[in-house]
Amino acid sequence: MARIAALIIFFLSQCPDQSLELLQKCRLDAERFLSPAHLRMGEIEDHLARAYAAMGRWQEAAGHLRRSIQAVEAHFGPSSIEAGQELFKLAQVLFNGRVASGALQAVQRAEAVLSVHLGTQNVQLQELREMRACLEGLLRTSPAAPAQLL
Repeated sequence: MARIAALIIFFLSQCPDQSLELLQKCRLDAERFLSPAHLRMGEIEDHLARAYAAMGRWQEAAGHLRRSIQAVEAHFGPSSIEAGQELFKLAQVLFNGRVASGALQAVQRAEAVLSVHLGTQNVQLQELREMRACLEGLLRTSPAAPAQLL
């Protein structure tokens, strides 16, 4: 499985458009016989999110990550480290997409889950704290701006 993931990441970096097309076909095929909560569907959604993120299409990436999170939570539970990792990715995507309030919610959820599993000095938790501080500052200093797109 690690080799497949490495191949997908390589292909995404070299040919994002073709990767996206193949992943979409894979998803359509998988939807015929797998439930949305099946772990393989979550993996496909995660790879689609990576493809969209590589293209800077943050909203599409976030949608696929949300579906991936549903599958991961159904399989491992909402407080699992796997769910925390997916929430971390969602926080990054929403942060990069400048969706401040959504990013802040994802950051808070990811922090709550990952802090149970990882040490306080963990790099991911430090990054989440930095994102939270930035987002809280933005939302506090720009109350007139729409919270969705800062």
